[in-house]
Amino acid sequence: MKGKKSESVSLASDTKETLIDRINKLIQGRSVRSVSVAWGLPYSTLNNYLNKGTDPSFKAIQTIAEAEQVSLDWLAFGVSQSELESPRDKEPPKVDRQLMKNSWDMVYESLSTDEISELLKAIHRKGIEGILKTSFVSDDSIESSIERLQIRPTLKQAIKLALAGDESIDREILHRIEEKKNTNLSGGLNQDANHSKVG
Repeated sequence: MKGKKSESVSLASDTKETLIDRINKLIQGRSVRSVSVAWGLPYSTLNNYLNKGTDPSFKAIQTIAEAEQVSLDWLAFGVSQSELESPRDKEPPKVDRQLMKNSWDMVYESLSTDEISELLKAIHRKGIEGILKTSFVSDDSIESSIERLQIRPTLKQAIKLALAGDESIDREILHRIEEKKNTNLSGGLNQDANHSKVG
């Protein structure tokens, strides 16, 4: 019998759940006949998909996805929308700015002027770019990279805090370093402190 060649889609997936499993999820206890009417597919065609191992055509998968208002990617491949989003599309996690500031204050107060200066040198020397070499480095990898650095634990903590912050935290760090540099032992400002500003 000559007829239209059916375009079927290869639906092999790394997931254990198959296309037919996802179609069965969509049916959710309804009868195959009522679903075939709702989806606009012949009953025998849908029955063949479910019971005879026939692969649905791309058009049939598209029809089912539209009727059930699910993504074509999920139905065909089991891929959720969040898995499709690139890391750039994902919103960064919310950071509690006050907690971050308090944490930095604790670290900052525990460091001497020389240690603060050393911290900044270490950040520049080791290079944030070196620690974050590629955009696909995981947070765990960054943490372990920082932990492997041969520096004092307080510097490691300060680097982690700086990485988690934003530009306002960076300005605050630089401001405090400059402020500490310009303060003499009695707590007063050095003579030339009024002439330099950071920010």
